[in-house]
Amino acid sequence: PIDVAKNAWVANARSQLHIVSVGRLVNFKAYNLGAPRIVAALRERGVPVTWDIYGAGPLLGEIEEEIERFQVNDAVHLKGELAYTDFQTTIASYDIFLGMGTAALEAAMIGLPTICATDSQRDNCYGFVHELPFGNVGEPQSFPPSVGMLELITDFARSDQAVRTKQSAMCRAAAMKYEMGGFIAQLEAIHRQRLNKPSRIFKRTIAWLYRMATESAGIRLLR
Repeated sequence: PIDVAKNAWVANARSQLHIVSVGRLVNFKAYNLGAPRIVAALRERGVPVTWDIYGAGPLLGEIEEEIERFQVNDAVHLKGELAYTDFQTTIASYDIFLGMGTAALEAAMIGLPTICATDSQRDNCYGFVHELPFGNVGEPQSFPPSVGMLELITDFARSDQAVRTKQSAMCRAAAMKYEMGGFIAQLEAIHRQRLNKPSRIFKRTIAWLYRMATESAGIRLLR
């Protein structure tokens, strides 16, 4: 669960889109490696954008190489580590948060539209944080992620202030499910769903009865 925070984000209609990511620069957070290519593609589509990446870790050198490769030094910025006490006030001025885990939930909690990245994926995900099932903040599901981050960002960049405000409200509502009261309520709902499902013993008993009714010696003799 996460703490409740006030809605600190306000949609604006400025032409340039400002994206932010915060977290350790490690292998499973591969979206950091995909950021330079996505920014270059956005520029080709006529979308002015910057992407600030806060964090430190072993991927730092590779990200720098990708920035050079796609020639986006003026748009993708490695900002170093961000103190947790400065997290909310720093990210509130951006247009989109792209990340995973607790950071994504806390960004959504203040109303910042949040795209939830997927473990080890550079380009694809499952959508904004409210589009993922409760309990998933970046894990792969039973089907591969098929939503392109580039498309999500492009659509958001071309949306008006009303659409951005609606996206903010949906992300915040999803994050509220993870505050203590909402978190417990979600766990209770999951528990009730499990109780309503047939038990393993019940399923095995039905299977045994089916076999007896179709494959037993008496049935074979009758046939």
